[in-house]
Amino acid sequence: MSGAQLIKCFISALKARRAMKELHLKSENRDEALEYVQKLFDTRFSPVSTEGEFHFDHSRMDCEGWTLDDLQFEGGGFASEPYGTVTVCRVRTGGIEIASRQVERQYSAGAVFVMADAHEAHTTRWFDSSCTLVRIPVTHLEKVAERCHLEERDFALLSREPVSTTAARKWLDVVRFSQRLHMDYAGSDVTRMAFGDLIAALTLETFPNTAVPESADVRVRDDAPRVLTRALEFMYLNADTPIHVGDVARFSCVSRRTLEMMFRDNMNSTPAGYLRECRLRRIRQELAEAQPGDGTTVTRVAGRYGFSSMSRLAGYYHDTFGELPRETLRRQES
Repeated sequence: MSGAQLIKCFISALKARRAMKELHLKSENRDEALEYVQKLFDTRFSPVSTEGEFHFDHSRMDCEGWTLDDLQFEGGGFASEPYGTVTVCRVRTGGIEIASRQVERQYSAGAVFVMADAHEAHTTRWFDSSCTLVRIPVTHLEKVAERCHLEERDFALLSREPVSTTAARKWLDVVRFSQRLHMDYAGSDVTRMAFGDLIAALTLETFPNTAVPESADVRVRDDAPRVLTRALEFMYLNADTPIHVGDVARFSCVSRRTLEMMFRDNMNSTPAGYLRECRLRRIRQELAEAQPGDGTTVTRVAGRYGFSSMSRLAGYYHDTFGELPRETLRRQES
């Protein structure tokens, strides 16, 4: 490799590091956390509550055209001025309450929703929760809409909720994959920019907005009860979170007994059994996609889906797929 090529590689590496800049703060001091988020989001915040225990743990991955935030928060919340970005939130544990002039809602584990519109002041309260935040500048969404010949003028969101849980699942799958790509391999500028555009495009498709008029008119298939369809997709989407049957019932707006009757009558199964099956299938998918030397182990993957007993996992896994988890993984390593 010539000297010029070495210099070019070095500059590319510096660019990758710059695009992959990571920030982190873990604190039990409200003032320190407040100063941190104001610098991080470049807007004005004020604390909502100053009583009780306080715990703040945040990290950010600054990608090309979007940012990925991981947040654990206990002890109140913040009132903020508009961010200038569309912020999509996926709640992993606990709950979040959002209040603005237009809406006031609570979201529990598993929910995927638009947390903040670009031009909207809002108040957020956190109830011992952890979440993932994806922030995309409105200018980036407008550029993607323009390249796709969409109605990019006067862009605005029409709803905080995804058009369907299928769309939310697709959006979340791409975010997860992009996160793994950025963490395991910095990649080229072209790759990072392409993923930034892809996530922006999926956000336009997933959440009703003026750029994609048809996004507000997605229909769920008619061959299954709507409530059951929502419940099934919710389980698959959130198989890697500690949701329970009660969470599924609340999301579906039915009682637990009604949900169990719907599963019995339409699927000859139970909600708990189907949720376990979703987790088993996700485990199998990750084991089957493992690459030699990437550090994947059965214990690590199983732990992400709530299995602490390897013997119990092995029994369920073998009954479902006819082989043991380690056999699926070993086949990929050979």
